[in-house]
Amino acid sequence: METASSQDDWLALHPPRITWFGPQWESAALPTTHWLPRLMQRAFNEALGGTPRLSGMTGGTDMRLFTGVAKKPAVIFGPGDDSSAHFSDENIEVRDLVRACKVYSMAALAWNE
Repeated sequence: METASSQDDWLALHPPRITWFGPQWESAALPTTHWLPRLMQRAFNEALGGTPRLSGMTGGTDMRLFTGVAKKPAVIFGPGDDSSAHFSDENIEVRDLVRACKVYSMAALAWNE
């Protein structure tokens, strides 16, 4: 940005300033080859059939505290559509909660294998 600004007479005298407004969080990551996402995929398959998609996402979660601070593996998995998360009308369907509980149960049973 400084190089581009210096090439313009007005910008050289009035360099841009960038200010970030809003929350800022550390990132979190776990390789898709790690045993924990694989365990969750197997649990999902056994409980519900099919294989869930592994993907990244934007947003703030406590996963960063597990992976970054505690140095422990973590994944994000839960019921419902996260597009309504953290809004005043946040909600999930009971059937989605039951489905997630089935996956959690299978994961717990497989944890010590």
